[in-house]
Amino acid sequence: MFSKLYRASMVLTAAAMLTSCTFLFDTNLQRDGSGTVELGFRVPLVEARTMEAIGEISLEEICSEADFGAGSGQSVDGVYVEEDGTISCTAVITFDTVQDLARIYEDYGVDVDTLGKQGQRFEFNAVLDLEDISLEDVIWLEDADVDADIEWRLTMPGTPVDSNADEVDDSTFIWHVIPGERLEMHATSRAGGIPFAVINVAAAAASVLVLIGGFLLVTRRHAVRPEENVEN
Repeated sequence: MFSKLYRASMVLTAAAMLTSCTFLFDTNLQRDGSGTVELGFRVPLVEARTMEAIGEISLEEICSEADFGAGSGQSVDGVYVEEDGTISCTAVITFDTVQDLARIYEDYGVDVDTLGKQGQRFEFNAVLDLEDISLEDVIWLEDADVDADIEWRLTMPGTPVDSNADEVDDSTFIWHVIPGERLEMHATSRAGGIPFAVINVAAAAASVLVLIGGFLLVTRRHAVRPEENVEN
């Protein structure tokens, strides 16, 4: 189950009878295995106000009382923000190793098969199973038109090689899943060797050196030695 985050957000969705809500799970993984996970939810402002009127409780209150730490061992408070017509409540969890990240994933109902560096590549293979969760089972939503999805983002070091992500933005893989679905996630990036930017700079520098070397060679060939100007 996408237990803590999902269940807390389900309460919000059920009480609000919202028409749309996005749950966020955004991982930034560094080369050394450390990184951050940003998680929370985002709701359109108009619908959030409707929820607050019906439930007689504000999203800001709910956000302030939530603990997003999960199995990380950290006590993590949410940050409440209103901007661009939306209300969001997000928190950031830090981790030092991919093993720590795997434990965080598993605490949120993700079955991790592969996560971390394999040779010269970073690989991620996991399953998020929401088949046993449905908004239709929430009695408050029987007559509501509710649309909720989870946006799962993973940024891995290096250059993307392959994945089954719905979108790839630079080094960020993005999947979308809704309650009632089972999502198999796969992504690979090439993290070994010399970065392409370094290769490009080195190639440019080499080209300049070749040009300079050629110029000097031609100049030396056409230069007239002083003794050659002396008339016999």
